[in-house]
Amino acid sequence: MLIRHLAPLALSLIPFVAPTLAQREGGAASRPAPPASAPAAERIFSGPQIGEKVTPFRTADVTGGRKEREFDPVKEAGDSTALYFFFPGDVNRIVAAAIREVAAMAKQGEEHGLKSVFVALHGDQLAADQRLRDVWTSLKLPIPASVSVDGAEGPGSWGLDKRCTVTVVLAKEGKVVFNYAALSASPAEWEKLRSELGSMLGAKITARPEGGRPMGGEMGGREGGRPAGRRGAEGADSRRAPLGEKPASRPEREK
Repeated sequence: MLIRHLAPLALSLIPFVAPTLAQREGGAASRPAPPASAPAAERIFSGPQIGEKVTPFRTADVTGGRKEREFDPVKEAGDSTALYFFFPGDVNRIVAAAIREVAAMAKQGEEHGLKSVFVALHGDQLAADQRLRDVWTSLKLPIPASVSVDGAEGPGSWGLDKRCTVTVVLAKEGKVVFNYAALSASPAEWEKLRSELGSMLGAKITARPEGGRPMGGEMGGREGGRPAGRRGAEGADSRRAPLGEKPASRPEREK
C-alpha cells in the first residue's frame, strides 16, 4: 500500500528535479578551465657567452676619422677590458636611447682603460654609413660609430641574433665576462651593465647621456624637428599675421 501511494508522488517531483540536475551539469561545463601557467620568457642568445673567447672580426669606421677605415677591434683591445656593442643599422628611437646610455658609460670607461666599439649591422653598408652619420651628428655621441663588413648578420663567428635591438659584450683578457642581448632593451639592464663595468674597471661609472637633440625623420615621427602632425612653415594655417594686423579669416564652409 505504501509503495502504491509513494509512486505518484515520486513521478510528480521529476519536473522539478530534472532541470536542477541539468543546470548543475551545464554550469560545470560552462565554467572556464583554469588558466595554464604562463610560458617561460624566451632566453635570447646573441654573441659569445660568459667564459667564451671573443674572436677577431673586422668593422668599418664611420665617424672616427681613421686613416685605415677597416680595423679589428678585438686585436686592438688585446687583454684590456673591452665593450662590444652591436645594433641594427636602421636606428630607431629604442636603439638610439640604448646607444646614448651605453656610449656615456663607454666614454667615462675610457678614462680607466676601457676599449669600446659600436658596430651597426646592416645589409647595405652605404645606406648604414649615411644613417649613422645622421644619428651621431644629431645625438652628439662621444664614441665613434662603425658598420660591420659582414652585413646584417654580423661576424659569423660571433653568432649574433639579428632580431636583437642590442647585443652588449664585455670582455677582459679576451674572454667574455658579461653578455646582454634583447629584442627590446630594458633601462633596468643598463644599471646592471653600469655596475659590471665599474667592477671590471675598479671605478664608479656614473656618466649619463647629455646633449643632443630630438631625432628627425623616421626616428621619432618628427619632421625637421617639429612634432609630427603640425603643418610646417609652408602651411597657411601655421602662418602668423604681422603685429598689428588681424589674421585672415578662414572661408566659411559650404552649407
